[in-house]
Amino acid sequence: MMFKDISRLQKIFGVGPLGAVISLGLLTIAAWVDHVLGHSTILANPAPLRVAGGALAVIGLGLYGWSLWTLRNWWTKDELCTTGPFKWFRHPVYAAWITFISLSLALYLNSWIILFVVILLHPIWHHLVIREEKMMSDKFQNEYTEYAARTGRFIPKMLMKKNRVCPVEQAGSLDNKIRRWVQDPTKILRPYIEEGMTVLDMGCGPGFFSIDLAQLVGQSGRVIASDLQDGMLQKLRDKIQGTELEERITLHKCEENRIGLSKDVDFILAFYVAHEIPNQEKFFNEIKSILKPNGRVFIVEPPLHVSKTAFEETVKRAGDAGFTPVERPKVFLSKAVILKID
Repeated sequence: MMFKDISRLQKIFGVGPLGAVISLGLLTIAAWVDHVLGHSTILANPAPLRVAGGALAVIGLGLYGWSLWTLRNWWTKDELCTTGPFKWFRHPVYAAWITFISLSLALYLNSWIILFVVILLHPIWHHLVIREEKMMSDKFQNEYTEYAARTGRFIPKMLMKKNRVCPVEQAGSLDNKIRRWVQDPTKILRPYIEEGMTVLDMGCGPGFFSIDLAQLVGQSGRVIASDLQDGMLQKLRDKIQGTELEERITLHKCEENRIGLSKDVDFILAFYVAHEIPNQEKFFNEIKSILKPNGRVFIVEPPLHVSKTAFEETVKRAGDAGFTPVERPKVFLSKAVILKID
């Protein structure tokens, strides 16, 4: 849908009215449930939370007013607004309510249930604004792509840790029964892996995918499990020690900006990894040098943390390095692409 086909009301309010109805509905239900269950308190002494809630409300209302003031001359223009709070947020009007004011309500009321709903509002709003951002991208094209790359949707990007690598202490969050139920490694990878393949598992962590890959490639295949952290590799080593998979999995410690492999591979998996790589251009050039001519690269990025715009920028960088997308697999709550060499 082109920008010129959007009504003036849609241009001014975007998905705000729909988001407001959903948010108010969920918060009303949460307040009712909290009342029925007898109030699920966060702290026995609500005073500190009320102070924090009041401060967040002031910040939220200030951000809301600042956003509207910045937009006062924009309503009738077909220009991308990048001043005021829009310098840091793509959606500061929405952020004022879901990041600050709604959270202030949960803290002021000292309610776990309302706090849970407030947290739930973020993925809901992230989903709602996709259409709005598509409209902006259609209108402003590269200008909007560059703007989106340097700003956050509802939280300033400068407050978000960039290229953050998951610490070893949180390895359990990467390999557990719940994740295996939601993202079954064998089900995700079976269509692309054949016996005898050599597979590189980039950012293998504690081996959530490495072990299933080793089973899929069979006795004649090999899996190179590569990670930046010795601690992650040690966790995988402990899992396979003394099993038949120990012979199939090679542990490899990479560097921050270099994989450091000379062996050619048939398949490269980068699951929730690309956004952690500081120099993606260099990364794609390196994996191209070790990928066999008919090989494939499977890139999957997480929800929320990586926006659709940021993911498409990653795909574009891959294209600049000589890769072509051949498939967009469906991976639960994720963005994914299969690449091949041009």
